[in-house]
Amino acid sequence: MTKSYEEYRKSARERIIVALDYSDLNKALDLVKKLRGEVWGFKVGIELIYSAGLPQVMEALNKLGVNVFVDIKAHDIPNTVAGAVAAAARSGADIINVHALGGAKMMQEAVKSARRINPVAKIVAVTVLTSHSDADLSTIGLRASAYSNVRRLTQLAKDSQLNGVVCSPEELSLVRNIFLKDGVQNSLIITPGIRPDWSATNDQKRFTTPATAIKFGADKMVIGRPITQHANPGEAVELIVDEIADALMDVEKTGVLQQDNDVDRLIDKLFQYEIVKFGSFILKNGSKSPIYFDVRNVINCPADLLELVIDLYDNLLINKNDIRFNHLAGVPFGALYLAGNIQRDLNSKNSKIITVRPTTKDHGTGGNLIGDFSMVDTVVIIEDVATSGGSILEIAQKLRKEGLQVTDAIVLIDRQQGAKQRLAEKGIRLSAIVTFEEIMQRLTESGAINDRQKKQVEAFLKGVDWQEIQ
Repeated sequence: MTKSYEEYRKSARERIIVALDYSDLNKALDLVKKLRGEVWGFKVGIELIYSAGLPQVMEALNKLGVNVFVDIKAHDIPNTVAGAVAAAARSGADIINVHALGGAKMMQEAVKSARRINPVAKIVAVTVLTSHSDADLSTIGLRASAYSNVRRLTQLAKDSQLNGVVCSPEELSLVRNIFLKDGVQNSLIITPGIRPDWSATNDQKRFTTPATAIKFGADKMVIGRPITQHANPGEAVELIVDEIADALMDVEKTGVLQQDNDVDRLIDKLFQYEIVKFGSFILKNGSKSPIYFDVRNVINCPADLLELVIDLYDNLLINKNDIRFNHLAGVPFGALYLAGNIQRDLNSKNSKIITVRPTTKDHGTGGNLIGDFSMVDTVVIIEDVATSGGSILEIAQKLRKEGLQVTDAIVLIDRQQGAKQRLAEKGIRLSAIVTFEEIMQRLTESGAINDRQKKQVEAFLKGVDWQEIQ
């Protein structure tokens, strides 16, 4: 049955949470009286809580019969946060947030305490503040990008049984995919940083429009100044409702949400940081190529690229259920740092790094391999780029000679020049984070490369003289 436009507008109102960023309770209540019934509810933050007190604020809002998101971002020892969340739940809050950086135990205790008092209250976790850029995170000791930190904190919140998370618009697709991965259908994904095109931006560094937030999967959005500082807050709400309603219609029509594809992000960054290069290059076998993958230089690029690369290796190792391994072995020398970073990221005491020496040593510990292993252990080989698969096979033979099992190898880029087939013949399955074909398709579609470069690469792959193409 086709929905009317008014039904879409009604649904749009349920997506809007108005931020009561005031220190004066009376001013906040004046706005609530104007907008109640026009939006899902209102967010009470620490400015109003510290000024007027949570019991007084909630008593006044409860009398007006509105939904309330208590934005306390609780972050303390588990017992203290449990008490704070219990107090918020007791006051009648519909949604309460804690900070995921408080850790699993803290979040678990928060959920338990809230549900004992109000089983229907939603507990969500703040991941990374929208005011923080990657550079900001670096200054406080979080070396990973905002995107990588959101990935980890969202998974932690999900594992801790929270109802959802608060994230910036840039991570909406990522967060949605994490919650849907194991069939979680009733997650609550809230995004601040919402700025309609007609509204000036302020202190948010990761923001978007209401329509884009809907198309990437936001359940609710917190909107402050575009409404509260508008000359007519009611008019601002109606403009936003119309924008959201149109976006909801588009999503229902197509049947899909937009996806922030990690592989596309990777390819864009590989090109941006000149890991994927176009020109004329001499390859190891002496031939000339119009494209070159300088993956060893990833370690010298901004941290966001290395973090994304390691995340994608981790995802293959963790989520590909038929990969079994006790240890990782990086192909010398380009993939050694990758294997080390992956191992550190997995943080598993049960799997260790095995280093394969280029030549056998007869001093020190001696032998071909460095590492603590037994002859029944299984090793996954980590490589940066696969062309023919020769380097992987060489390492596999040395590992197998010592009695170790080798059934899988993972590469960042598969050049699709025979490695997969050659390795399969030797009982090794090659998994690639991205293929040559995917790189060319993405760079062509995004306009990053011109038609001449595309034709030169196509000619090279066919084995014809690409240098004649102008």
